[in-house]
Amino acid sequence: MFQRILAALDARQVSAYFLQGIAQWARAFQARLILLHVVPQEEFVPPTLQEVFSQTTQRVRAEMDQRLAELAESLQKNYGVTVEATWIRMGIPHKEVVAGCQDQGCDLIAIGYRLGDTSEDLGSTAYRILTRSPVPVLVYPHRPPTEPRRILVPVDLSETSLKALEKSFEVAPVFGAEVVVLHVIELLESLAPQEAQARVEREVEEILKRRLHQVAGSVPYRVRIERRYEALPGILDAIEDEQPDLLIMASHGRSGLQHWLMGSVTEKVLRSVEVPALVFKG
Repeated sequence: MFQRILAALDARQVSAYFLQGIAQWARAFQARLILLHVVPQEEFVPPTLQEVFSQTTQRVRAEMDQRLAELAESLQKNYGVTVEATWIRMGIPHKEVVAGCQDQGCDLIAIGYRLGDTSEDLGSTAYRILTRSPVPVLVYPHRPPTEPRRILVPVDLSETSLKALEKSFEVAPVFGAEVVVLHVIELLESLAPQEAQARVEREVEEILKRRLHQVAGSVPYRVRIERRYEALPGILDAIEDEQPDLLIMASHGRSGLQHWLMGSVTEKVLRSVEVPALVFKG
């Protein structure tokens, strides 16, 4: 499923948890791993400062080259993962990560984050990668990695989220995991007739039943339906209750890309919980 993983990291302060996490995924999928550090570069440098800026950039680049080599050696020694390449790019970080992914033909980008980061900091680089990446993004929190045994997949029945659901049944057997399929029925009116609510629930169950029959195969799964006035509380409650090891989500569903850019359910979930998430774009 994943053959080339681009791990975008800050070589100066990369988390050991993040290294363990990407090593786990590289081993599980027998994927080639590429480490990328971007040296930030201003788009415009005054002529009077160009020489000083150039010298500083060269020094930083040499330091990061050495640091990446050390990280690659550590991954090999401690986790048995061979890094295919280490790479330094210069420019605007999120743009260089996306461009680097395309240049290297990677099919997964891995990035780390810390709970509490703002959207300027899930943050300015990680958040922008999520909104611009042409491939799935593995978002890894600052926590000890665990082998995924339970995968929670929130779906809103949009085609995008149903495609993410399909992908979850490709990921699950790699880790020997079960899949918990979650749908939150958003109650539009508190006084909606019970009969109408029951009809909606039956329709949801039927849609999921048909799709799961097509994609589940022999992977164990459960369907969980929550009823809330908003999707986010239902998802967060399910995460608290199920204690999943991995979330698989679509970056936007029925609300569209514009809503994602301004702060979608997916982005809010990532900012609220410390659970690794595999995010697919529509």
